[in-house]
Amino acid sequence: SGLTEAERRDERERITAGEARVVVGARSAVFAPVRKLGLICVDEEQDASYKQESDPRYDARTVAAKRGVLEQAVVVYGSATPRPESWATLERLDLGGRLARPLPPVRVVDLRREAGYPLSAPLLAELGALADGGGKAVLLLNRRGVAPALHCRACGSTIRCANCDVALTLHADGRLRCHHCAYEEPAPELCPTCGAAEVARLGAGTERLERELRARLPELELVRLDADVVGRPGELAAALRRFAESDRAILLGTQMVAKGHHFEGVALAAVVDADTGMGLPDFRAEERTFQLVTQLAGRSGRDAPGKVIVQTFAPDARPVALAARHAVDEFLAGELERRRELGYPPFRHLVRVLVSGPDPDGPTAVLRELRARLEDADADLLGPAPLLRLRSRYRAQLLAKTDAPRPVAARAGRLLAAAAQAMRRDGLTAVVDVDPQSV
Repeated sequence: SGLTEAERRDERERITAGEARVVVGARSAVFAPVRKLGLICVDEEQDASYKQESDPRYDARTVAAKRGVLEQAVVVYGSATPRPESWATLERLDLGGRLARPLPPVRVVDLRREAGYPLSAPLLAELGALADGGGKAVLLLNRRGVAPALHCRACGSTIRCANCDVALTLHADGRLRCHHCAYEEPAPELCPTCGAAEVARLGAGTERLERELRARLPELELVRLDADVVGRPGELAAALRRFAESDRAILLGTQMVAKGHHFEGVALAAVVDADTGMGLPDFRAEERTFQLVTQLAGRSGRDAPGKVIVQTFAPDARPVALAARHAVDEFLAGELERRRELGYPPFRHLVRVLVSGPDPDGPTAVLRELRARLEDADADLLGPAPLLRLRSRYRAQLLAKTDAPRPVAARAGRLLAAAAQAMRRDGLTAVVDVDPQSV
């Protein structure tokens, strides 16, 4: 994905000519014109980015499986935290855990009993030990900015984006930004709704975490990784190099800090707030929380004894409790049982129809009519249900649970195509997606 078009062309020509027998790349590499293909490796197969969410929509993991059948190649999916879909359907090869050292012990910190946030007393104590004796830490907080929202204590209102149904995020430069449409405005001193001077910051993001760490632990070098600091080419590599070369440092950031990095001397890994994704209205929310905590735990103690701290307001939640015990098999068994009862993948497929438009009633009206015409389909229909407005577009979705996704998706597509002219006139767009990564 970092290659120019000219570089891509040159690489394709090398592959086609047989000069390159091994191809390494992101999801589009699954289409590489390799001659006499014998092996496809899908590393970190649990990563949702293998599904392309724009046209042409495809899942590189599914394409890899199909290409393996067509070309009689072996397909290997690698992950420390496999998807339930893969765990239930693929042959398993257990490599016996981490090669160098066993996974480190995990301490769960109950934030309900702590006075400090985002830095609890146990986390500060462990970081202080690194400042005194040397070592590195990796801290994960899956929210950018200083605070995820500004809230008025007087009237209860939250400052929201003008174009999206989401709260604006406060950043260190004193501006509020929307992470969906890039709208921004200066942070007010008074509540724009009632005029009260009681505007409070809710929660914490990576910028606030960086600020507090700098004030409390000036001896440790701080390296922040999130979309706000690694947007330009070369910045990510430079930041990781700084962390690798330091003997006392903290790497803090969003989920990119948990993605497959290997650094020497990492004695501590910490999830600053494990609850950020657990409450999302998505059947994969617990799976992703478990994966993120488990993946981050794997960054610590690779070449020396390490520790892991997980901060949460819900210490008894299933994904947190099982991740703390590194109980991958137990989590997947429970997750598969839950999905079997609810009819989610891998036991049934999902077909999602998403309609967006300039007014709040249009998308729902289209989906009501579509549902009426799909009532006799071999599927359980859910919705239509309204979704958050994004980029000034109102949205709604219709979800179908089915054993036969292709005919259901094809029929929905034909019905929408028949209504395309009227939908264009009303400014409506529709997307049909099979097994979406989020609902």
